[in-house]
Amino acid sequence: MSEENGSGKKIFYIILILLLLGINAFLIWKNRSEKKKFAAETAQLRGSLEAERDQVKVELNDAVEVIEQLKQENTGLAEQLTEIELKMDEQKSEINRLLSKKNVGRKELSEARKLIEVLRGTSESYRQQIEALQAENMRLRDTILYKETVTQKVYALKDSVETEYFAQQAEKETLEMDKQQLEATVATGSVLNASAVKASGIRFKKNGKEVNEDNYKKVEKVKVCFDIMENRIATSGPKDILLRIISPEGSTLAVESLGSGTFTYAKTGEDRQYSTKATIDYNNSQDRYCMFWEQNFPFVEGTYNTEIYHEGYIIGEGDFSFKKGLF
Repeated sequence: MSEENGSGKKIFYIILILLLLGINAFLIWKNRSEKKKFAAETAQLRGSLEAERDQVKVELNDAVEVIEQLKQENTGLAEQLTEIELKMDEQKSEINRLLSKKNVGRKELSEARKLIEVLRGTSESYRQQIEALQAENMRLRDTILYKETVTQKVYALKDSVETEYFAQQAEKETLEMDKQQLEATVATGSVLNASAVKASGIRFKKNGKEVNEDNYKKVEKVKVCFDIMENRIATSGPKDILLRIISPEGSTLAVESLGSGTFTYAKTGEDRQYSTKATIDYNNSQDRYCMFWEQNFPFVEGTYNTEIYHEGYIIGEGDFSFKKGLF
């Protein structure tokens, strides 16, 4: 009996092992089958996602193409549409970021599609703004054309009035020029004339008598005498005569505290200095006058020039020299 029981156990264990081996083989086969199925499904899903991503890219490119065409057709409005163009650029960048992921999924593709719809909405807003700007530009153009037409009519009327005005003004200016020329002729003609200009240095003796002196160290004053000639055009009365003494160095002898000043040279309009001024009582006849210049600094050796002016015109000239004396 014991032998039969041992033999039966062996058979049982053998059957059990064979059964376990069979189950294990079945599980291995099933696992491999599931893996192949999963791999096939994964490949199919990846292919589907790639196709879907390509489709999303096509939709994006279509939307971008519409936007770019709008930009090219309306380059003149670029400055007024900068803000919305920047917004569209940001939306395109976000869509491209989602589509450029290595393992893009349905979540990213769904989000990308939503953003494409938003981009299309922004593009439509962009188009509407362009149409509004174009309409405004047309309105402004019509307004400008109307204003230009009115302006041309106004200018035509203005030109007609100006032509008549300028003709009258030209006639008036001609008369005024004739008057000014006549007045200038009279004014120039009334300028006095000096002749026989004689200048020299002088010093005074103890008895007060003046004597000529050419030693620059002893000279006390410069004396300039001249004849004022008869002028029938000039009116009689007080006349200001200016004396300008020019040193050997070319500068005007002038001391403000001694009566020097400035005047306008009639020929050029420049300001010049004069040494001293005298007022004569002109009576329409030839008379001789003398003017004196005394300065508070020493004279120098050399040749001096004298110029006599009336009404800003030079009316007489002369010169004199100082030399170095023995003492």
